[in-house]
Amino acid sequence: MTRLGVDPLSAEVQVEVVPDTCCDRSTKVQGYETGSVSFSCPYKSKYRNNMKYICRGNQPSTCLQQALITSDHKRSRQFTLTDDTASRKFTVTIKSLTQRDSGPYLCGVHRNTGLDVFSAVELEVKDLPKKTPLITAGPVSPTSQTTQISEKPTKVVALLLSLTFGLVMVYKYCKLQGVGVVMNRTTWKATEAEEMTAVVDIYGFEDDLYSHLDSYKQSTL
Repeated sequence: MTRLGVDPLSAEVQVEVVPDTCCDRSTKVQGYETGSVSFSCPYKSKYRNNMKYICRGNQPSTCLQQALITSDHKRSRQFTLTDDTASRKFTVTIKSLTQRDSGPYLCGVHRNTGLDVFSAVELEVKDLPKKTPLITAGPVSPTSQTTQISEKPTKVVALLLSLTFGLVMVYKYCKLQGVGVVMNRTTWKATEAEEMTAVVDIYGFEDDLYSHLDSYKQSTL
């Protein structure tokens, strides 16, 4: 008790309890798995020389202790911090994204007195978009190859047969002219026999030609 009758220990103390959360609004950011994402955190010009940092979660009281990266240590394995004092903002880049990187982050500016200044970011990491399969032409079937190979030899056979038949007709005409207008029955039969022999030779030639053609097809398969 004092001489005035006032107990100094009984002085009234007011304590203000502030929720350990931040902030009223947050910036939405999206990225894809295995990719990277960047977002900027603005600050006032009077904080240009102050330390900047970022942490996960939404608790300002422990953000600096749990900082993922700071302006004093600007690079880590996954995070990079770049401070642009001219535009009064620092940019954070997160690479090699996974689903576990989704969630709230706090951008912090450290003050020597009073509470640090924060802004909030909400990161959403999406699945990597599926690629559209490419449609490629398949190999040429053996049947089509055989058809392409056999078309030209068949035309050659037809041409040779036509030439051979024409030669036989020329031979027949020349033979008749040599014998004369008047031919006895024996000479006509002999000429007819020679023509039959020529026709037989034509078919024999055709058989040989087709035989060679089959051998050619087998060798090209």
